[in-house]
Amino acid sequence: MGWKMLITLIIVLAFSSMLFFYFLFPGNRIEFSMGPRNYNFSIQDYGGGMQFYPNIRYPDSEISYRIENCPLGRQDEMESAFDIIGEETILEFYPVLSDEQISVTCDDRAIVEKNLFVAGEGGPT
Repeated sequence: MGWKMLITLIIVLAFSSMLFFYFLFPGNRIEFSMGPRNYNFSIQDYGGGMQFYPNIRYPDSEISYRIENCPLGRQDEMESAFDIIGEETILEFYPVLSDEQISVTCDDRAIVEKNLFVAGEGGPT
């Protein structure tokens, strides 16, 4: 038996013994439970989850929007995005000229009013 074969055999035995030891004495234990889930946008009461404010949602499934200060290409992309979301969910989006629920703008600066801030890019105010 040559040196290469002996070294290969030692490495294989060492690796096999490490795997065997790991399966007998694992370092960490993973607990699986059927406890309450944390749904980010659930219908349940706000429990301090991942939302900025409790019940950030719209009162019904029909949501108005207005797109302003956007080039035609971006405006078309936003309308297409609303159509895709409308097809995949129960939500319906419709354009309005004022008093919109969603305001889409392509302006780079965030307009912050008293006690309001933009909660992320494209987020709720």
